[in-house]
Amino acid sequence: VLDTWFSSALWPFSTLGWPQPTPEVERYYPTSVLVTGFDI
Repeated sequence: VLDTWFSSALWPFSTLGWPQPTPEVERYYPTSVLVTGFDI
């Protein structure tokens, strides 16, 4: 079961052609590390 947070986080990737390496993915998501807060 996937919740709203999970699916909403994947929406931009799916519209930009991920998992194929597209120029759009590189432009809008140029990093390879996701930094989140410790309180999550």
